[in-house]
Amino acid sequence: INELDCTVNVYAWSGSSGTLGPAQQTISTLPEGYNNRDPSNAKNAEGKPASGPNRPAQTNATADIHMTPDGRFLYGSNRGHDSIVCFSVGRDGKLELVAFTPTKGEHPRNFSIHPSGRWLLVANQDGDSSNVVVFSLDKRSGKLEAAGVEVSLKTARCIQWAIPQRKLRKPKWITVASLLPDSAGVNVFVKVLKALPSEGLPVGLAEFVVADSTGRVTLSARGEEQAGLCQSGALLRIQNANVRMVKGFVRLEVTKWGVLKPAPDH
Repeated sequence: INELDCTVNVYAWSGSSGTLGPAQQTISTLPEGYNNRDPSNAKNAEGKPASGPNRPAQTNATADIHMTPDGRFLYGSNRGHDSIVCFSVGRDGKLELVAFTPTKGEHPRNFSIHPSGRWLLVANQDGDSSNVVVFSLDKRSGKLEAAGVEVSLKTARCIQWAIPQRKLRKPKWITVASLLPDSAGVNVFVKVLKALPSEGLPVGLAEFVVADSTGRVTLSARGEEQAGLCQSGALLRIQNANVRMVKGFVRLEVTKWGVLKPAPDH
């Protein structure tokens, strides 16, 4: 995210070398027609005069950027327009504007998405309304809605999640046939049948057909480590995975909160 230009750059990325390639897209974080050089006419997301980033030459500057745990939506904060912009992330990695959400305060310096992907908290730094505001996050559409919870804080700048330590429970194993479009926390043993063509997939994503005795499903593997485990005939132990629908078809995916490991003894 580019602070002064108020844009987001999308780059090609090489999973093998860990390096960035050429920029694939540059997209604005502001609504079409927003005047970032005229403080007398610029309006924020609520239609009020833009608060500005404390720079006379412009009325907005970006600050923070985060992606949902499932990789489907990207968010950025606008200080001045006082909004969180939401983009959907296409299979090719390109961004498409979804919505602007007023942050209910001035200068959203920092925001953070809960590991569950269900909540987004915004730290509005300046003004009499310096606060932290809670928004619910629709995991299907990416849109935000104020949850009716605000905490007043002086110069709110940074949000960190305190994750409680939970007592480990034995996983409940299910079968491929029992997967549903909204299944989450999936624990399943599968065998890799074959790799699918990679044409049209985002960089770093590979797909494989996996199965158990009850059925088969497409597994989306992210990064070289996951893809390297998906050799034809390999037995896999998948835990805390999620189901995602792609053009009406089920995809089983393992985010950073899940586990994909060999299961040689299963």
